[in-house]
Amino acid sequence: MALKNKTKEFVLGIVVILLYIISDEILKNMIKNIYDTDKILMYNFIKNFILSVIFILFSLFLVKKHKNNIGVLKIAIITILAFVFMEIIRIFVIGNFIKYFFHFESKNSIFMENLVKSNYYFVFETIVLIPIVEEFVFRKAIFGDLYDLHQGCNKYVRFMTSFLISGIFFCSIHDGVFAPSAISHLFGSLIYSSLYLYTKSIIPSIIAHGLHNSVFVIVTLL
Repeated sequence: MALKNKTKEFVLGIVVILLYIISDEILKNMIKNIYDTDKILMYNFIKNFILSVIFILFSLFLVKKHKNNIGVLKIAIITILAFVFMEIIRIFVIGNFIKYFFHFESKNSIFMENLVKSNYYFVFETIVLIPIVEEFVFRKAIFGDLYDLHQGCNKYVRFMTSFLISGIFFCSIHDGVFAPSAISHLFGSLIYSSLYLYTKSIIPSIIAHGLHNSVFVIVTLL
């Protein structure tokens, strides 16, 4: 029974990844053929909304819930502490390191800042939809499937291998794997992966990711 459930979760993880890739390819083709930015942004919003609904339905009805002895209050405290720790390190340590040693400005962040200022629905997309979609794809699907595939390996090797591969893919959709900002995204991926693994639930990593994006939106709009 346990093997059957693991197989089902693995297959669902592949389906999640495929849906994400296919929808992204459709968006890329639209960008090539449609020059109306508003239409492209609206499609992206609809795409993320539909993917969020599908992934949530998968999680509610098709994936067997893992038994967890951690209480809701403890999970909430861990999530908040992980978020605060992540923001301190990313803003004051990694952010300053990138700024003074690389003099790098994130093109992805600049692009998103402009969208947040000019598109009200993009605020909702950034805080709610993007965290749901990205955490399901990069943590639950890629990290989760890789972690299950490494069953029997040393637990540290198992975690680091799964985290690094999923983290590299996570960096690739932002400024790129070799951009200085990849350090920040990789660290964020480490926190989200740790939350997912420790709590056996994707919800804490979605919340932490959403809170991180909320800070970005608030700073942008102030």
